[in-house]
Amino acid sequence: SDGTLWATTPGSTIASFDGEAWTERADLHRTAWVIGIATTPDGTAWATTVDSSQCPENVSAPSCRQVLLVRIDETGASTSPGWEGAEPGQLQWHTPVVGPDGDVWLVEAEDPEMEGCSVGAFRRYDGTEWHTIDVPEGLTTGGAGATFGFGPDGTLWSATGRSGTSCMDANHGLARLDESGWSLFAQGDGVRPWGGEGAYGHSDHLRVAPDDSVWVAGAGWGGCHGVARFDGASWTPYLEGYCVDGLVITPGGTVWALASADGEGPLGLYVINPEAVAAAG
Repeated sequence: SDGTLWATTPGSTIASFDGEAWTERADLHRTAWVIGIATTPDGTAWATTVDSSQCPENVSAPSCRQVLLVRIDETGASTSPGWEGAEPGQLQWHTPVVGPDGDVWLVEAEDPEMEGCSVGAFRRYDGTEWHTIDVPEGLTTGGAGATFGFGPDGTLWSATGRSGTSCMDANHGLARLDESGWSLFAQGDGVRPWGGEGAYGHSDHLRVAPDDSVWVAGAGWGGCHGVARFDGASWTPYLEGYCVDGLVITPGGTVWALASADGEGPLGLYVINPEAVAAAG
């Protein structure tokens, strides 16, 4: 929020850039890598990292890898053993997500041996303590990307549903958590299958717009399906036939997608503005 840029750098470090100079903020083990970084309004940075320091030489398997949480503030960097509720081996491969109230959300793995698969619970840190938020059976997050997010009023949207035993199958619905609890939306509610590890990418492109609609990349095993918007009642596709590599939504509701036709053409930057959404509706 203060304009500082956070990034990973060669040599397993996390650094910040204030517009003039880079400052190394955390020095990780040489075997570690960063899944994702998020910052809270007070300037604290949170990073989920995969640490293989406990693995035998030249071996990196789920049984010895740990997903650690690193907290970086003006006093330095500290890792998850000092943070109750976010202990090593219990976190899933997912970037931290900051809610509109500044709370930090993490994903607890249902089975740490199945890295990046189904969710055991969400973990929320309110600045003082960790809270556990139970989830519906079968909730998935599809790997290391951002497959859950928040509306401006704090409503949480997440991917849900998995067929078979592979985390890489397409997500089959959406889940919403608001003051009334969890609501599940499947194909019968207008949500078409989306996500997966098919022709071009991951199911990690879920974003929530300022109007509380949810946008996802319409991937799948059958090809490229652009992006689609779900407003809680209907599902509207855009950029059909395009493979989406990146998706962001501005505070004004404009959607920016980095995509290519059929995954073979050059990447282009596509804009879907609120007027186009209104016209489609």
